[in-house]
Amino acid sequence: MSQASTWGVPRNASEQDASEEQFAVRADESLDALLSSHKGNSAPSYAQAGTQWIDDTGTPWIVKMYDGADWIVTGWLNATTNQFTPAGAALKGQIAGLTISNNSTDATNDIDIAAGECASEATIPLLMSYAGSTGIQLDVAYGTGSGGRFDSAISNGAWHVFIISNGTTVGRGLSKSLNPTGEPNYPAGYSHYRRIGSVIRASSALIGFTQVGDDFLLNVPVLDANAVSGPGTAAVLLALTVPFGIKVIANVTVSYVDTSPVGGTAVLVTSPDQTNTAPDFASRLGNVWGSAAAGDGSNDLQVRTNTSQQIRYRFSQSTADHFLYVLTNGWTDTRGR
Repeated sequence: MSQASTWGVPRNASEQDASEEQFAVRADESLDALLSSHKGNSAPSYAQAGTQWIDDTGTPWIVKMYDGADWIVTGWLNATTNQFTPAGAALKGQIAGLTISNNSTDATNDIDIAAGECASEATIPLLMSYAGSTGIQLDVAYGTGSGGRFDSAISNGAWHVFIISNGTTVGRGLSKSLNPTGEPNYPAGYSHYRRIGSVIRASSALIGFTQVGDDFLLNVPVLDANAVSGPGTAAVLLALTVPFGIKVIANVTVSYVDTSPVGGTAVLVTSPDQTNTAPDFASRLGNVWGSAAAGDGSNDLQVRTNTSQQIRYRFSQSTADHFLYVLTNGWTDTRGR
């Protein structure tokens, strides 16, 4: 530790008889602390507002400044690579590039990430630049070859894709958790992370998709409600093939068929975040409806999900001969903006 055990030179009454040597030792200790920015694994007890301290507990070193009440991180210093990364080098939510895609060699388990950069999700974000890579393996634990799985085991469901950094090195990986740092295969020291998108694994394989900006389009739409019998006028929550744990804008095609129409029927599809409202054909309160003669209706909709992948639907008729179809085409994900 290059901090002074007692700050300053002898000056109080009990030290009036200090020798020249004692005076010099105290002065040298204080000057050495200044020269080294009070480097050590704990904060200097004598800090004043404006004191800079290099916390060398781990790698890279953390450069901090005292504001009179708290230590504020101003950057990270890697003494091995001679690289300083200033804090706040990125705008919160910033993201560019980093497009995700299915890997052409092993689309079942692997993804590719294009080059780009993003801000970490920290209070003071770090700009993480990533050169891009191919063949990131969900079926192999992170740290082994091209393995990218932070979690202990692979399973079906939504997997979130992350860019990670320890302040110097930038990596990538996947987790079912929105905070991957607690997963068993997550690397130590990588306190910065950012979700750049999500992929879905079903029937032991990653679902095929394409991404343009914030829009994710399934290669083959998924029929999440297939001839579901009308439940009457009660509201029903329906889980879609979209990421779990986050709210997205689901892009769906909703259709219904009435096998014995007796009057106008409306279907209202809403977000669970909205008021549970009853549809009404007469006032056209519904986003899918049909006349007594037609007996069916269809519409393309964008509906916000809840964090459980769900949307809500209701019929205006209570008869049981209504059948609902919901085709999920993809989703829009702002990816932490």
